Amino acid sequence: MKGVIQTERIPIKLWAPVEEIEDEAISQLKKTAAVPGVVGLAVMPDVHLGHGATIGSVIATRGMVIPSAVGVDIGCGMMAAKLPFSVHRLSHGNIKYLREEIELRIPVGFTDHKIASVEALLWMGGEHPCGFTHLHAAIQKDASRAARQLGTLGGGNHFVEVCVDEAEQVWLLLHSGSRGVGNKLAQIHIEVAKDLMRRYFIALPDPELAYLVQQTPEFNAYWRDLQWAQAYAMKNRELMMEAVMRAVAWMPGRTEFTVTPSPATSRASVLRNPVAPARAVLDRISPAIGWRTATEVMATTRPQCWACMAGTAALHMRNVPRTITAIVVSQCWTVRSASAVYFVSR
Repeated sequence: MKGVIQTERIPIKLWAPVEEIEDEAISQLKKTAAVPGVVGLAVMPDVHLGHGATIGSVIATRGMVIPSAVGVDIGCGMMAAKLPFSVHRLSHGNIKYLREEIELRIPVGFTDHKIASVEALLWMGGEHPCGFTHLHAAIQKDASRAARQLGTLGGGNHFVEVCVDEAEQVWLLLHSGSRGVGNKLAQIHIEVAKDLMRRYFIALPDPELAYLVQQTPEFNAYWRDLQWAQAYAMKNRELMMEAVMRAVAWMPGRTEFTVTPSPATSRASVLRNPVAPARAVLDRISPAIGWRTATEVMATTRPQCWACMAGTAALHMRNVPRTITAIVVSQCWTVRSASAVYFVSR
């Protein structure tokens, strides 16, 4: 610990030199410490001014939660995977290839997948205990977009990186969160908290620090949506990591490399008949995004992809719609050549 700032209510514990913290951030930290229910406040080395709550601060509360302190990118986090080869196996051509493949497979910024993946639709259709239909009413019209944004990067400080450790081993590293749906859920509940403060004449040092009291309907609704958005963010990272690994599996010269699917894909792989179960899966999950039947889903893609699901094609997965690619990957061994396995289901 580098120091302590004493306030009237609680001490602010610093893991950064106080002289390196901007004055505006210190002022913001003091406002946070003054909020009833805040019982602990710690400051990390990356501290800087934020919207409502200070970035790089850890806020402990009792009997309440501050939605703006949780933040608008609910569940924002990182994921890493160590690859079974060193940097010496990466040529300039491979690096260029990887960048192009990653950019092709993972939409960036405000964009999303033109068609949601089957993994995304399965998850949106009820794999998480709190399904999308249980979320706040104002978010229900965004179900289709939320499904299409699963497996996308977003903007800001989010990134996908191919990096090297001290032992010269290659790693995949990515950083992202709950995308537009998480942001919207956060904004909804921040406004609910602000309205409650106004309704009960509770004056705060900063209106953005409005809070929800535990065991109230508003707290319970936020907690439900928060848990869902955190799980959505994790699923988002899983799908992106899977997409990057597929790009690595296609990399020239990686003939011995095999990609292991995520748990969601593994569950899909237990289906034995590639066509009938796939149609049944689509029939079950299509209502989550507004489609009525699997036939209607297929009408938006390519009819010949039913043959792909039967295991007769899929040598060039980049030319197959993403929605169908997941089914193919889940149900059959897709081989680019006799010695190069592109994706093998568990």
